[in-house]
Amino acid sequence: MLESTCYGFIYLFEALACFLFFENIYFRKEEINNTLFYLTYVFAFIVQYGISFAGIPVLNLVIFIICNTVIALVCYETKIKTATLTSLVLTVLMFITEMVVVYFSSMVLKIDINAYENDILVLVTQSSLSKLLFFMAIFFISKIIKFKFFRTQSDKYTIMLGFFPLVTIIIMYFLTYFEI
Repeated sequence: MLESTCYGFIYLFEALACFLFFENIYFRKEEINNTLFYLTYVFAFIVQYGISFAGIPVLNLVIFIICNTVIALVCYETKIKTATLTSLVLTVLMFITEMVVVYFSSMVLKIDINAYENDILVLVTQSSLSKLLFFMAIFFISKIIKFKFFRTQSDKYTIMLGFFPLVTIIIMYFLTYFEI
């Protein structure tokens, strides 16, 4: 149960990080209503979370790419090539940040690479650090892209980017500590 909750937070954080990334680099479609907009994100989150129980990492990556491409195409003014490229960039960033944390833990802290499968504290710690690193990479890349193309949309979501990773880490540690 605790592991499922942790994975729920992981996928929720990824969905919100991608939402904030897309909000920074794309313009929303004017014809899309808020209900469809948010339902697209919720559906993508549910699909990714559900597929994660299959336990096939490659499938998780493919679904992540597909879901983010669909989100970009349905919700934002973009073309399929751009949406796919953006989704691939997000996937590569996510993969790299996860590998950096896992291999750092393995080499420096002498934690087995697969320890997250059996130790919930390792899962929470590694996922928290990797998602925080993922967030930081997304944040800086979206700012570079935004600056490069002189994007003028409001930065109202940027503040959320700063607080969400910290709140997520606190909640996951709280759940682990009390074994909820």
